[in-house]
Amino acid sequence: MLKDTIEKEIITALKSGDTATLNALKSFKADYTKIAIDKRVDVTDELIIDAAGKAIKQYKDALDVMCSGGPNYMDYEFRVKLLSKYLPAQMTEDEVIAIINEAKTSTGAETKKDMGKMMKVIQPKCKGKFDGRRLSELVNAVLV
Repeated sequence: MLKDTIEKEIITALKSGDTATLNALKSFKADYTKIAIDKRVDVTDELIIDAAGKAIKQYKDALDVMCSGGPNYMDYEFRVKLLSKYLPAQMTEDEVIAIINEAKTSTGAETKKDMGKMMKVIQPKCKGKFDGRRLSELVNAVLV
């Protein structure tokens, strides 16, 4: 389970004196624990993967805004790399396009009004494995 892996990595970072990793992992653990408490659910791998995806997105957005080399720039880059290892393997655009075409055929979607139908079929297959914004763009490109 990812929760156990993260806790072991926290202990390893603590013993080795790696404060950057320790701080990043403790912060991430606090984030996913808060989400679990707010939702009143147990911490699962899926919850951790979702939390990692959201955190990475926030860090990347912050990196886009920051000037290169700012005080938090290196820390955010480090956190993106660290948390990325908790995400499942990312899908290629070709794999996603194949799923989109399959969903279009199975749902009979033709216009942009049918996007919701398609997304209901596509999202469970791509969640956490492909950028949601790019997924929407690809689906929109297929629909008239």
